[in-house]
Amino acid sequence: MISEDLDLRDALGQNKPILCVRFDGVIHEYNAHWRLMSTVILGAPIEGAFNFLGHAHDHFCVCVVGERNAEPMSRRSMFRWFKTHGWPVEDKRPAHLLFPRRQPECFISIDDRCLRFEGEWPSITELSKFKAWHKSTM
Repeated sequence: MISEDLDLRDALGQNKPILCVRFDGVIHEYNAHWRLMSTVILGAPIEGAFNFLGHAHDHFCVCVVGERNAEPMSRRSMFRWFKTHGWPVEDKRPAHLLFPRRQPECFISIDDRCLRFEGEWPSITELSKFKAWHKSTM
């Protein structure tokens, strides 16, 4: 297990910038609520997610992040989910991906529930109208 105190790039022997990609709603369909320490993950991969992650690994240290990462049982459930959906496995873990307990300092992150800060604060009205991409198409 990689300690969260270590620089993830050094732990992998890589000198790549860190890319954090959210699991729920970005890599995996967020179509059902989950409970902390859930051992069952429903939903399929988002179209193109695995292809993207495979290419991203060539340029970034890819960290899969989210609330599930806090609990070892939930992380293992994510490992099984990746394996079930055909992602290659090394040492019982999804190959080329890290699952830190909390989101590390990163070069960039991909998340379905955030706004890009452009130097001006959004209004409370803007924030209250926000919809994740998968909810705005409903």
